[in-house]
Parts: sequence; structure tokens; C-alpha cells
Amino acid sequence: MHPKTPLSCLSNQQLINEVKASRRSLREMKTQIQSLTNGMTETVANDVGEGLYSSIEENPPDDSFLELFWKEQKRAFKSSPKGMRWHPMMIRFGIFLQYQSARAYESIRESGVLKLPNKSTLRDYTNVITPATGFQPCVFEELTKMAKDLPPEKRYVALLHDEMKVKADLVYDKRSGQIIGFTNPETWTFNEDEVSKIATHVLVFMVVGINSHIKMSIGHFPTRTSTADELYPLFWRAVAYLEITCGLKVITSTSDKASPNQRLYRLHRVGNEPVVYKAKNEFAEDEERYLYFISDVPHLVKTIRNNISKSKPGGTKYLWNNNKNILWSHVTQLCNDDMARQLYRTKLTYEHVYLTPSSTMSVKLAVQVLSSSVARVMEAYYGPQMSETATLFKLLDRFFDCLNGRSLKESAFTRKPDVAPYKSLNDPRFQFLEHEFLQYFERWLQAVRARPGFTKAEQNKMFISFQTHEGIIMTVKAFVEATKYLLQHNLPYVLSNDFCQDPLEEHFGRHRRLGANQDNPTVHQFRYCLFLLKQ
Repeated sequence: MHPKTPLSCLSNQQLINEVKASRRSLREMKTQIQSLTNGMTETVANDVGEGLYSSIEENPPDDSFLELFWKEQKRAFKSSPKGMRWHPMMIRFGIFLQYQSARAYESIRESGVLKLPNKSTLRDYTNVITPATGFQPCVFEELTKMAKDLPPEKRYVALLHDEMKVKADLVYDKRSGQIIGFTNPETWTFNEDEVSKIATHVLVFMVVGINSHIKMSIGHFPTRTSTADELYPLFWRAVAYLEITCGLKVITSTSDKASPNQRLYRLHRVGNEPVVYKAKNEFAEDEERYLYFISDVPHLVKTIRNNISKSKPGGTKYLWNNNKNILWSHVTQLCNDDMARQLYRTKLTYEHVYLTPSSTMSVKLAVQVLSSSVARVMEAYYGPQMSETATLFKLLDRFFDCLNGRSLKESAFTRKPDVAPYKSLNDPRFQFLEHEFLQYFERWLQAVRARPGFTKAEQNKMFISFQTHEGIIMTVKAFVEATKYLLQHNLPYVLSNDFCQDPLEEHFGRHRRLGANQDNPTVHQFRYCLFLLKQ
């Protein structure tokens, strides 16, 4: 049959025969392509492997790990895969690579370009110890060894804690014979009320060095959203382990602005102070030292943005200060004008102003809204009606920069002096935070309370939420005192971002990435992933 014969001219049987012939031809072509590909891959892999082996022979590396790595490669090229006994450092390196990308690891291993341990070998090592909930003794042993080699000024650490949402499910662990997934795995019985004890979250404690490279998860606990009375003993147990067992010095505690965390800090109230921002560290053996409570700054900024986003006539907030309203419609109007006229005066997009549940959680979007660039455009083009909104945005932009310095050279790259490290007790940023910034909110609150003709409920709508205001006061006072204390005790500089919760958020992100498509692990999966992340 001619290839150009119209299909409409063929009978049903002729069409069936044509489809069968086409499928047969397609199978033959796929077989030929696969055979050619396999042959080319094997040739390239052999050539690269032989070239790599000869390069190792001619130019041995000087670095200790590189030398070990190439020695292992030489042994692996000479040995059969089943007879190879890998060095422990190569096992740890293989676990690290597989964690980064299991598919890429297997592709490199199968290509023959590099010799790497088999997946089953790595699995035997990662599962040799059955992980358990609670504080991890092996972590404290490692921290103790690390602390012995650190000078006194590098032993200061921040204690972080937060919860991660997990799947409420029970799993039978055949290795330990336990049912995993309850909030209290030691005591449980089968009854109708037991479902209320199945964990929905995992509480994690992490320690981060202020001026060192310490960054470790020290314990985790299945929970159903912890309460303040549950957090209190766990929190101080963590401090005791770090201070007494490991020889570290806990200077700050950072958490988000959740209600249990705020109640936890209020439990440390001694006198009549309106805001509790520090407590005496009873486990400090070298001197009388305080532990300072800090609310995570990115969470604070998001909360302030959320307060402003609700400010509108008839909304849950209707912010007012200095006889002017602070409204979300000001941000919306600026964004719509820019988008309609293609001005691009700011970074605002529809995603910034028309918030969804996912965009509400984005720190980046919140920071770009509450920025000095948005404030300058409001002042320059929209006149007095947006002046108070612009004033608040400028203060919040500087507040975030003052508490978000990440590196020694960031201020030079970004041309923002407020993100520079703190090196002096007389740093002008302390004056800004304690006086200009905090006093702005204090005067705002006083102006609202003095406004006649409104009930207290109506006045409350004119000010940010009091939980947010309390978090701002606590964070600023704790940060200033903690930073000054560290500078007085021989630290050459302090990076303000060391007090944030970013390492813990990154830790949770790694757990979700390990689950690939299943980014909501069970308690059982969380335990094994936590052990894998420690390798």
C-alpha cells in the first residue's frame, strides 16, 4: 500500500493491518535505539572510568578526605562490587549524596563513572539504630565533644523550638515491636478515647551556635499542639542538658508567636512587668546569667502585615494613628496603578495584595509590602492620605533589617547599613529599636486610648493585635540586652539573624523533601528521616 493512500479509502480490515504494522515497526525501532544507547553509555562510562583511574594514579590529591576518596575509588575499580568493603567516611558521604537526590545517586553509581556504595549497604547503616522520641543522648554526646574544642566566647547558643504538622496515623514498627504515632508511646490502651491521643504534630527542639557552626536537632516529641504547661518542663530540660551535660551557654530562646509559646514566657513573670522577655537561667554554672525570649522576626513581620491587610471599613481592623487611617486599600491602590500603567515603581504584584492561604505564609511577600520603597512611592505620589501608612512601613522595613543581618559583608553588597553585624555597645541601631521604634507603637496606643467617643472594642480595632504588640516589645528588649551581653563577653560581632528560626524551618523543609510526593510524613517516617538527616 502506498504511504500517501488516504485512510478514508481503506476498509476496516486494511486499517487494522496498518495499525499492527505500525506498532511492529515502532517496537523494532525502540529496540534498535535502546541497544545503541546502551552501547554508547557503556563505552563512555568505561572510557571515563579508565581516564579517572589513570588521573588518580598520576596526580594523587593532598587533602585528607580527597586522598581517602580517591584511594577508595582505586580499590573499587580493582575489586568486584560484592567484595568491596567501604571506609566509614565513604558510607557517610554516600548517605549524604543519596539524601540530596536518590535518583541522581543511583544514576552516577550505575554509570560507572564513580564507584559508590549500593543502596542496600547505605540502608543497613542508616537503620542500624532504632530511632526513638524524646531528647537524643547521641546528639548530646556529639555536642559535648564539639564544645570541648570551642573557646568560651563561642559556646553561646540559641535554643529554638517549633511544631511540624504530621499525618495522624499509627504504624507498627516490626523492628522494635511498637505502635508508633501516639502522643505518649509508653502508656496507651485500646479504647474509644485513644484516638484523641494520636499525634498530629511533632515538637522539635534545635540548638544553633551564635558565633559557631553548631546546628543540631536535639529532641522531638509527638503531640497534639503543645500547651504551655507541657512545654515548660521540656524547655528547661533542654536548657539543663545543654548547660550541664554539654558545657554550652544558652543565651536566647526563639519561637513563633503561637499562643502556647506566649503563655510559656508569661509563666516566668516574677514581678509586675507588663511584658516578660527574660528569665534567670538557673542552670548557668559560671555566672548569674539570663535567658532571653525572642519571637521569630519573620513571623512577627507576617503578623503585622496580616493586621494591616484586615484594616478596612467594616473589617476586623480599622487602623488609625495621628488622625489618619492605615488601610490595606493604600497598598492595593498603589499596586493597581503600577500594573495598569506599567510603572514598576515597586516590586508589588497581585500576589502581594490579593492574599491567599499560601501567600499569607510567605515572608518574602510580607517584607516587600512593608518596605521603604513602597513607603517612598506613597509619600511622593499619594500625598497626606497615605502618609501614616508610609511612616509605619519605613519603621517596619528598618526593624526587619536591624534583626535580619546574615553575613559580615551583606551590608556592603545590599547597601543597607542596618543589616551589618553588631560590633559596638554604642551602635545607633540600639537607640532606634528601643526608643524610636518602640515609642512609635506606645504613642500610637496612647492616641487610640485617648480618642473620645469610641468603645474599647472599637479602639482595639484601631491598633494592631495586643499579642503582636507584646511580641514586638519582647523581641526588641530581649535582642538588645542579649546582643549587648554577648559583646561585653568577648564576642567580636553578633549577626542578628542567628536569633531567627530559619534553621528550624529549613530542617522541616528537609523532612518534607525526603518524603518526595508525600510531604506530610507520619511520626514513624519523621523519626527515621530525622536519623537520616543526622548522618
